[in-house]
Order: sequence, then C-alpha cells, then structure tokens
Amino acid sequence: HAFNRDHDGSILTLVNTCGLVDILQLQHKQDRYPATYIRGKNRIDGIFVSYQIVHAVLRTGLTPFHTFFQGDHRAAYVDFSASLLFCSNSYELTRQKGRGLQLKDPRIVDAYIQALFDQLAYHKVWEKLDRLVKISVADWKEEDKITYIKLDNIITEAMKYAERTCAKRYSTRFHWSPLLLKAVYAYRYARLKLKEYKGIPVTKKSIQYHQKQASVSDEDHQDLNAIEKIIAFLRAAKSRMKELQQRHVELRKEYIEGLAEAIVLKRFPTAEEGTSSFEGQKEKQLKALSNRESARSMHCKIRTALNRLQGGGTTRVDIPDTSNLYALDGTSYGNLDDPKKWKGAWLAISEPEEMLQHIMAANIKQYHQAHDTPFAQEPLLSFFGPDGTTSFAQEFLRGRRLPEEVFSQLRPETQRILNAYQLPANNRYTKEAVITPSMFISGYKNADEKTSSSIPSERHIGKYKAVLEHPSLVQMYTHVMNLPYKHG
Repeated sequence: HAFNRDHDGSILTLVNTCGLVDILQLQHKQDRYPATYIRGKNRIDGIFVSYQIVHAVLRTGLTPFHTFFQGDHRAAYVDFSASLLFCSNSYELTRQKGRGLQLKDPRIVDAYIQALFDQLAYHKVWEKLDRLVKISVADWKEEDKITYIKLDNIITEAMKYAERTCAKRYSTRFHWSPLLLKAVYAYRYARLKLKEYKGIPVTKKSIQYHQKQASVSDEDHQDLNAIEKIIAFLRAAKSRMKELQQRHVELRKEYIEGLAEAIVLKRFPTAEEGTSSFEGQKEKQLKALSNRESARSMHCKIRTALNRLQGGGTTRVDIPDTSNLYALDGTSYGNLDDPKKWKGAWLAISEPEEMLQHIMAANIKQYHQAHDTPFAQEPLLSFFGPDGTTSFAQEFLRGRRLPEEVFSQLRPETQRILNAYQLPANNRYTKEAVITPSMFISGYKNADEKTSSSIPSERHIGKYKAVLEHPSLVQMYTHVMNLPYKHG
C-alpha cells in the first residue's frame, strides 16, 4: 500500500482491491461473529475467494479452539464442489491402512508366520503338495486338477486366517495398543464364561480364542467354576479395561516406542541396546513413526468432519447450465453432451425425480460406449455375438474365414485385426517354465508392499514378502506356481 494512497493497509481494503469475497460473511450473514483469536473479541481471520468461484462453495465455518490444530486461533474452513471448481469429482477419504498385515512391525510379521505354519501343518498342505509335485505330465488326471484347486483354496484361507489373527482391531474412540486390546478380550472372555455358566449356548472355540487373546492361563480358566468367581473376574476385567481406556493415548505412545525398538533390532540384529548407534537409529524410527501417527490422526479428523453432515445417498447432481452457453466474447463453453469438457456454469439438481432422469441418461450413455465398435454392430454382430462365444467364433479361431462378401465390407483396420487372430504364433516358448525359489525371492523382494494386487483372493504382495526369510514357505509357493505351468 506504500505505492497506492487509496490503500490504507487493512484487510478489508486488500480484499476490495484484489476483487475478493469474504466467503464467511457471504454465507453467514450476522451482526457479530465469534472471536477467532483466543484472547481477542473480534473475528480477525477469514477466507477470501475470487468472484469466479463463489458458485462452487458448498459450506464454510469456524471450528472451536484446539479441535484440529494446536494454536491460539480458530480454524476456518471452506468446502468446494470439486465438480464445479475443477470439472471433476471428489472422492471419499479412506483409511490409510487397508490390510491387516503390514510389514513395518516385525512382531506382527512373526505372529503371522507362526499362525500360517500352524494352519498349513493342520491341513497337511506339504504332504498333499509333495504328492502333486511328483506326478508326471502323462499321469496327471482330472481329479489331480481338482485336488490342486482345493489345495490352493486351503492355502488362501490359511493366509487369510493368519492375517486375521495378527491384524489390529480398530476403535473409532480409543487409540489401538496391545495392552488395551488384551484387556478388551479379557472382558469379552469373562462375559462368555458367564453366558456359558447360565446355560446360554456358547461355542468352545470362541471361549478358547478369547482365552488365548486375553492371555488367560489354563489354571485360571479351570478355576472359574463358580458364579462368584466368574462375576469377580468380570468386574476386575471391566475395571482394568476402563482404566486402560482412560490411558489409551499414553499406551499408544508406549506401543510406538516399542515398535521403533523392534524395527531397529530387526534391521540391525548385531546392534546393542543402550549404545549411541542403537539409540540414534531408534530416535530416527521414532520420529518417522510419530510423523505417521500425526498424519493418521489428522486424516481421521478431516474425514469425520467432512462426513458429519452427509448421508449415504446421492443428494445432488450437477449438470451444465443450458441458460448460458456462450462467453462474453461469443466463444462456446463446450458441448452439453460432454460434461468433462464443459467450461461454463453448472446447475445443481436436488429434486429426486429430476436427479433420477439425469442419472439414467448418463448411465445409458456410459453403458453404450461400445455400441459403435465393429464387433457390436452388423455384419460382425451376427457372426460373433455380443460376447464372442458363438460357435462361429470358436471355428473362426481354428481357421474358418468370414464370407468374402462380408469381409470386403469391413474397414482395413478391422480386416487386419481379424487376420491377426488366424495367423500362427511366430514365437513359441520351448523351454520348461520353472519358477525357482531365488526367482521368487528376487521378484517379491523388489516389489513394493503397497502395490495393489489380488483384490478378490486377498493374497496381496505383503503376504508374499513376509515369507521371504522362510525357505519352506518359499518352496511351497514356488511349487504352487509351477504346477499350472507344468500341467496346464
């Protein structure tokens, strides 16, 4: 403002000079606003946007002190419609952790490996797999194929079970820690014992599982044979659980410190506790884990704030505004039938019937994108069908050609595609395909744990990376992978 005498240096003058809008004042018209500084009486903070994007603002507001950020000011927020502001949809924030098994904690990996070994031994997987490996190609039968599929499913279920046993259980109210989890299982175990004593049906497997998770010894388990003892144990377990719930933040910090120490011991087995090098590595790990914890906590708070007033269904549909098709210079804002390239204003539709019509029209257009492709229209549609499973399609792959009068009507690129399907393969792999343990280890060792893979079966890359230091498990997986190559 030193170069402009009309500018007095105030925020209001700055807003007017730059052509901005105080969006808080625009959406919340009132005489007095809450103080944004903890030791002040007036609102001194705000959010200012340009006139061009005012229509994209959905909601604004001020949060109470010390909700999201530790400071002496309130946090001001603005929520934009991504479809109006960026011409693209916004997507719901999801949890950072999507898998039960993560390799950052060596203790959890060890628990997973032990549970997996127990399951594979219980189902005698190694014995069944060795029998399949010894079968020659000439002696391979259909029942062997069925046995292989069943065995592969058993291995998948064993991996999923082992992951469930070591996976963390989350609470939306309390921070996770091993001590708090054990206390919760002890309380649940006591309730199951009380139900069993009262004659309410409870499975032995469920009681044994909760006994194991709560670390209740067999002597204590056998001693709970009277109603007075069970009730006393239940009250003590509930009191212990409530006490730890009050200390859930402290317990979480203790768990993070133990995790940092376990990671250092895993990466540097020869390091001695108490030495400067050990403490230095531990401090680095603790700092990285603390930053991750802060990001996770902030992520959850933002997700909760965004979803607090939102339901599960669609409440609004945005469509191009047909009342304003051209800019001031006469240029068109785009094609109404192509919303992705529309650059004009948008119209919000909230009436259910009208929303349904626009959604159905968009779905019809979306699901008919292949309608004009060569195989989805005549004359090829009658020969190959909508999904390429007609008898002619099978015969075509064996060498039968289309009638010449039909083939001559097609475009040159379509003719080249059809000819390519009937050409013999130029390159044939004559060597036997074998995956060795060293190939398995090198392949998965270099793969990123976060790589998305095997979503339906849940056999994600982390489960394979966890077994790389166990030769027997590596050998099992290579046998399972080699059998399809060997027998087809």
